[in-house]
Amino acid sequence: MVKEKRNARALMIAFVKAIAERARVLKPGFLVVPQNAEALLADASYRAVIDGIGKEDLLFGDDVSQQPNDPKSIVSDVLRLKLLTADRKPVFVVEYLDAPQEIERARRRLERYGFIPYFTDRALDSMRVGDVPAPDHAADKK
Repeated sequence: MVKEKRNARALMIAFVKAIAERARVLKPGFLVVPQNAEALLADASYRAVIDGIGKEDLLFGDDVSQQPNDPKSIVSDVLRLKLLTADRKPVFVVEYLDAPQEIERARRRLERYGFIPYFTDRALDSMRVGDVPAPDHAADKK
């Protein structure tokens, strides 16, 4: 078991800031879009240095793939992510869903939050154009 450092949060924020600063010196316009770690969004200086965030499994799949997450967990994550949309920065949400009805409900919900949804396969072995798996790809999974 790895023991977490007390200042791990501050170290991660400093690390992201250092990456952003160095990358933007080398390539002006470089975008920093971290994946997950939405707990760091509580820090205004962190939000100031990033350009958006990606969040996986916001509504489904925390414990079991394609199963709804705990409502309290969703509310907590949404509140954190909305700190970034309040700063007029995008939140990209990736959900690993296949059922068209679930996808449509999830899309409407995510868009109501002001987030940008994307639906794909957890294996990331194909690029979906639209939300529903291509019929030939769905057959490959059986």
